[in-house]
Amino acid sequence: MAVAPFFSGFARVLRAKIHSRKGPSIFQDYRDIFKLIKRQRVVPAQSSWIFCLTPYVMMATILLIAMMTPILTLQSPLRMVGDLIAIVYLFALGRFFFAAAGLDSGSGFAGIGASREMTLAALVEPTIILVLFVMGLLAGSTDIGVISQKVATGEISYYSPTVWLAMAAFSIAAFIEICGGIL
Repeated sequence: MAVAPFFSGFARVLRAKIHSRKGPSIFQDYRDIFKLIKRQRVVPAQSSWIFCLTPYVMMATILLIAMMTPILTLQSPLRMVGDLIAIVYLFALGRFFFAAAGLDSGSGFAGIGASREMTLAALVEPTIILVLFVMGLLAGSTDIGVISQKVATGEISYYSPTVWLAMAAFSIAAFIEICGGIL
């Protein structure tokens, strides 16, 4: 987590160089994080506990998903709960709280943002779910560790058209998911 702002800053500097601009420093994200940590907490007067709980739910779901995903190993660190169905529900839980917090703030602009977030969810999440379950179907299990082992050992071939179509669909969905806040 400590290195992620560096890579974000590096991408920003690289984008600026491509556009022939000077751009910010690589360490700008670190400065922004420290500046935001020093700020006081701003809560709308008409908001409820949902608005205050949302940052904690979002951080907990993202960290739990990261702990369930085999990144450096072929097994899920939390194997007992690390299956596709749990990951899909955790993504949905985070998105629900994010949209509910936007509506709970009482701002019209936040309501429009919540509506946009749910529209993106209706378009992107079925694609992600379909791709994950296609990989689960090819592996014969919804366990993330089993799927990663079968891909790593070659039991699920990279040359299969099914895998190529799944990778293409997942790439497009991930791009929309990641850039949704930017576009």
